[in-house]
Amino acid sequence: MKKVVEVITDTLKNKSLYVFLAVTLLFFGIYIIQNFTVDTYGYSVEIAPAIHLVNLGRLISGAFFVVLSGITLEARYMISFILAILATVFSMYKLNEILKRDIKNEKMTILISILTIINFSILELYMFVEKGIMMLSVLFVIMAVGNIEKALSGNKKAIILILIEMFAANCCYQGTVGLFVAIGSIYIVKNSKKISEFIKNNIIVGLLYAIPAFLNLLIVKFIFHSNRLENPLSLGEKISKIMENLANIMKETFGILPDYVFVGFAIIVILLFIIKIIQSKEKISKKVLNFFFLIYVIAAVVVAAVAPQIVSAQVYIVPRTIYCLGALVAIILMLMYQRVKTEKIVDISIILCGIIFLAILYANFTDIILDHYYTNKLDMDRAEKIVAMMENYEKETGKTITKVAFYPNSDKAQYEDTRFLGDANARAFYTEWGTRGILELILNRPLGSVEKNEEIDTFFKNQDWQDYEFNEQQVIIKDDTLHLCTK
Repeated sequence: MKKVVEVITDTLKNKSLYVFLAVTLLFFGIYIIQNFTVDTYGYSVEIAPAIHLVNLGRLISGAFFVVLSGITLEARYMISFILAILATVFSMYKLNEILKRDIKNEKMTILISILTIINFSILELYMFVEKGIMMLSVLFVIMAVGNIEKALSGNKKAIILILIEMFAANCCYQGTVGLFVAIGSIYIVKNSKKISEFIKNNIIVGLLYAIPAFLNLLIVKFIFHSNRLENPLSLGEKISKIMENLANIMKETFGILPDYVFVGFAIIVILLFIIKIIQSKEKISKKVLNFFFLIYVIAAVVVAAVAPQIVSAQVYIVPRTIYCLGALVAIILMLMYQRVKTEKIVDISIILCGIIFLAILYANFTDIILDHYYTNKLDMDRAEKIVAMMENYEKETGKTITKVAFYPNSDKAQYEDTRFLGDANARAFYTEWGTRGILELILNRPLGSVEKNEEIDTFFKNQDWQDYEFNEQQVIIKDDTLHLCTK
């Protein structure tokens, strides 16, 4: 108990903790205001979200909704928000402590820790109601990273701890777990003096990543009977689709950053690393080895990012599913400061570039977040009008509307002049589940889904409504069923 108190006291005295807290609140403090995505509007009135998340292998996420099902949505959201902030802060803090074992420049370790955790992919994690559990996954991964060196030396306790931590990470959210392999490649390099050790260490890290992941998949497959392991695409088709997506991601970062900013930052760091390798007084063989390790680490990050796509039922690449790719620059910096000596001018240049990059990231995050809340507002305004019509009908007829039929009549996934970020920034009325979910949220009761009525469908298709238009003709109520057309 005394030791625990000492650890807590030392942590609270560490100034870096407050740097990480300030940065986290700067980037994500706005999320204290409740927000929704097209997927999470329906998380308010039934236990179905827990079942859905468990079927995806997110057992801890599912348990979160079960345990908190008895409290209000607002309270549940606030708990998740606080947990996300704390998990983000302590992920950076823990990583910083790990990096300080090898890198003596704490300004650099702080920057690398921030660039690793707050990368372009993190924004999507914060947009979902279960943001706290998603970020808890990152914290579990970083805790596992802290035990890698001991595991590579054969420490059984470290191996067991990693397996437990990585299984917990998978049960929170699988899209972040590739970060273990990505950072693990740095410690493979550090602890490999011979080719045989390099091969052995790759196998160890690979197994420590794969065993918990496959255990998670098997539990879901054979206990919950999910179809996540079914593969309609061939391996070749998947690889081809993945490679096609990767080229665009490096350039465009899903539209989160301006084109070429991310890859440009990576190129600057790579060039600085190469220059330092060439300038070093090491033997040619050592220089060649450093070039090899640079290529190896970059490849490890990319493979770690896309590996889950290979075993999933489909290739679904969005920011939250390739979290570790956003940490590419930070991981290259980890390798650089492990392998070569740098002068003060290089350190200053990297810190300045890092600050500029984070400033650009912050500006674009803020822009997207504001559009996200704007989308939420437009969705809620429309939903409240529809619910008012439903309640008037119920009051006049004495009937209760229990079902909804959805008639989509628009290909507009986002509102005009808003920045798109896939599911996280889509209109609720673009999808059947989003439409039903937002209506359930306002009504505070579940609605069943039914098939379209052919006569009503024909009527809706013959109307010449403008994009985003809403009028009373788009709402037809028959008996206990709402027939809703969206534009």
